[in-house]
Amino acid sequence: MHPLIANTLWLLATLPEAGRFQHATHNVSHAQWAYLRRLLQQNADTEFGKAHGFGTIRTIEEFQERVPLSTYESYRGEIARSAEGESKVLTASRVTLFEPTSGSTGATKLIPYTATLQS
Repeated sequence: MHPLIANTLWLLATLPEAGRFQHATHNVSHAQWAYLRRLLQQNADTEFGKAHGFGTIRTIEEFQERVPLSTYESYRGEIARSAEGESKVLTASRVTLFEPTSGSTGATKLIPYTATLQS
């Protein structure tokens, strides 16, 4: 296939995604809030979502009040339960991989990945 034709086909195939991206750049805070709302809805039925009232969060301020800043240690127990096969602990999505990491300090950490995070 001629490179010009291949490039044109590639460009045409990416237009819808490029349009969504361009639209999102006009109002970044709106796009971020829409994404956060979608995540809250998808995860409202998880143990973490129920504990923090994801199903009733209506503003960014409510999210900030209900979900405090935390560290890996805040979730070590929940991650371990997920690694043992328990579902809907931290996320409604199925965890497909636990990536062990080791830093310069502390014990090995298991980082959970879902299909969405891996794509």
